[in-house]
Amino acid sequence: MYLRMQEVPDLKRKTLQEFVDAHVKQGSTVECDGFQAYPGLKNVAVDAKVYDRISGDLKWLHKALSNLKAFLAGTYHGRCEQLQSYLDEYCFRFNRRRSPDQLFTRLARAVALSVVAE
Repeated sequence: MYLRMQEVPDLKRKTLQEFVDAHVKQGSTVECDGFQAYPGLKNVAVDAKVYDRISGDLKWLHKALSNLKAFLAGTYHGRCEQLQSYLDEYCFRFNRRRSPDQLFTRLARAVALSVVAE
């Protein structure tokens, strides 16, 4: 599972459509909990599901959000003046949680590529 989060000003369909257009491949299926703004999204299929906290697919999403809340409360004491930066850090950690031993390799590659680009 790959996690991507973005701070949005509201949950209106237009705002969600802008996010989908920027980050979701056309023709993909968006699994959601049936919030009223999702069914009208264009260029994607919407699969609204009833949330089952024990065995449902959305349990992983809810677990990630629960961990995000704990991360924000524990690390930043609930202050979210830089929310997008905090979301980026959380997603970075989450997406690399299964490969901590590759940190040095990735850092070296990033440095090497930045030197070549200059």
